[in-house]
Amino acid sequence: MLLGIISDSHDHLENLKLTLTWFRDHDVEQIIHCGDLTHWASLCEAWPENYSAPIHLVAGNGDFPNEFATLPPDAQPRLIYHGARGDLHLDQSPQGPCIAFCHTPASAKDLARSGCYSIVFYGHTHRPWIEKINSAFLINPGNLCGRRHEASFALYDSATKRLDLKRLSDLTL
Repeated sequence: MLLGIISDSHDHLENLKLTLTWFRDHDVEQIIHCGDLTHWASLCEAWPENYSAPIHLVAGNGDFPNEFATLPPDAQPRLIYHGARGDLHLDQSPQGPCIAFCHTPASAKDLARSGCYSIVFYGHTHRPWIEKINSAFLINPGNLCGRRHEASFALYDSATKRLDLKRLSDLTL
């Protein structure tokens, strides 16, 4: 499964649309947003045509989670809100690697230390980062809005276990 991981888009519609279109064109099957989308309706506005990948969302400190209930009904099956943290079994198998995602580094470190996850994704710092805690990889895809650090996202292929960091400035559509 090809998984796209984004964080801290802060309503930057141009970068969000560019990234989602790139995901569609490169067959990304599921998307994780690690918080600070800000206004969730921006996802609906930026969503490219003919793309049905689900997007898993967690709340960041700059989000307005109550807006989720006001999204159009046709958007809600695609947008899956997990609250403060989420987890997924990759490849839809309970035996597949279990990953977690949240917004803050402190929460991510707690999840990594739990021993329940092989990978924990997080955001908040806007800085791309990877480290290992016990047997779990702790990964920040950077930020999509381009504040403090260049706009970036991560791509994880569960079949090859390959993780790539992509800078938006390097994308071609």
